[in-house]
Amino acid sequence: MSCDRCRCDDGYDLPELEVVYHEVAVDHSLATVDRDGQAHLFRGGALGVIDAAREKRDTLDARVARAAEIVNASPDDHFILWHDLEDERRAIKRALPEAVEVYGSLDLEVREQRVIDFSEGRVRLLATKPELSGSGCNFQRHCHRAVFVGVGFSFNDFIQAIHRIQRFQQPHRVRIDIIHAESEREVVRLLRTKWAQHKELTSKMTTVIRQHGLDQGSLSAEMGRSMGVERVEASGDGWLVANNDCVMETQAMDSDSVDLILTSIPFSNHYEYTPSYNDFGHTDDNDHFWSQMDHLTPQLLRVLRPGRIYACHVKDRILFGNVTGAGVPTVSPFHAEAIFHARRHGFDYLGMITVVTDVVRENNQTYRLGWSEQCKDGTKMGVGSPEYILLFRKPQSDRTRSYADVPVVKDKADYTRARWQVDAHAFWRRPATGTSPRRSWPRCRPTRCRGCSPSRRCGRSTTTRPTSQPVSSWRRRARCRRRSCPSRPGRTTPGCGTT
Repeated sequence: MSCDRCRCDDGYDLPELEVVYHEVAVDHSLATVDRDGQAHLFRGGALGVIDAAREKRDTLDARVARAAEIVNASPDDHFILWHDLEDERRAIKRALPEAVEVYGSLDLEVREQRVIDFSEGRVRLLATKPELSGSGCNFQRHCHRAVFVGVGFSFNDFIQAIHRIQRFQQPHRVRIDIIHAESEREVVRLLRTKWAQHKELTSKMTTVIRQHGLDQGSLSAEMGRSMGVERVEASGDGWLVANNDCVMETQAMDSDSVDLILTSIPFSNHYEYTPSYNDFGHTDDNDHFWSQMDHLTPQLLRVLRPGRIYACHVKDRILFGNVTGAGVPTVSPFHAEAIFHARRHGFDYLGMITVVTDVVRENNQTYRLGWSEQCKDGTKMGVGSPEYILLFRKPQSDRTRSYADVPVVKDKADYTRARWQVDAHAFWRRPATGTSPRRSWPRCRPTRCRGCSPSRRCGRSTTTRPTSQPVSSWRRRARCRRRSCPSRPGRTTPGCGTT
């Protein structure tokens, strides 16, 4: 990249990068069996941290042997051998006795001298970890080859390790060899996805700097509408509220530190809440919105405790026919996209609560559910648009058991079956008064049938008018169902029909 204005940065072009992946075969007959006796057909798949560590140890010898082949094939080149495990370091030393090791328990002065010797070309092979030598070291003067003896989940350590040799003043084409087991394909896929996102980000940054250079005044004028927000915090006894960019705020939070996430995300570009480009409502379409959520959802998964709930309120969007060209109002299934988005980032989906809304009020706002239009053509009308509360769960640490790492326990003396029925129900009605759904249902007074004499009571309870409703608003009546009841032929007793 060079500055288009003054060409003052000529000569600061990064060298070309060649990446070669080497896959080591595994024996699938040794696929694991979990504690419940469920056998896996293949090794690998969606690996967790524990499974990935096991695969690393099981394939250690094969990966180190492949690394030795790569190094021995180019005897004149200098190599960095990046690894993560101490067992890998020892195996590298046995396979390549020439390699100089750098490890955590090594004396600090000795470690520093070995790094200097390699950077100045006196050592040909350096075996070290990204967390030790992946930042701050300049190896580009005498080395343009690096071998990752294994792959991991930390993209930051990975990309920093690459830039120890892919740096300005590197005179050669850089080659990176990445060795992984066949069972680690999913880890490699995630690594490549993050790498592609990183390239996209740096490309956008390059475009901005090409256009504005490093002139802070020009950048500020261009981005005055948009970037960042000043954090404001308020707190009290047992609570804290922060007004901030939600992505930046969650990035600063500790992992596994939140017991419950309850949120209502923006409905794509339905509203633009602020003039900032950081605003999630400042998007072009649904795809653009979910690409922005890709920065937030992984952080929500990280900060939530294992086994705890992420409850997300969403609503589908009505797309009017004069805008879409369909000629009839259609629905964008935003809640379905939200489900697949969260699952893609690692959440388990538990189901959704449907919050039924008032179709008369909705029709007064959208004019798409009109009775007159339904009578003209019943095929053009859909149904009311409810709201949804999507329930997700962060996977518990022990996947062989269903309980959270820290279960939410209820006392049966306080948590009644009636409350359980409400909590377990998949439908909530949204009352006009704004009260909670479980308090919006009228309560009725049971009474004996009036048609039965005191000596011939049928014993059936009918339902009278709710105490909360006036007689004038009450229309329904309930009949006594006993055949011998005198009221059955024609007499009725008042009832609201509410169950």
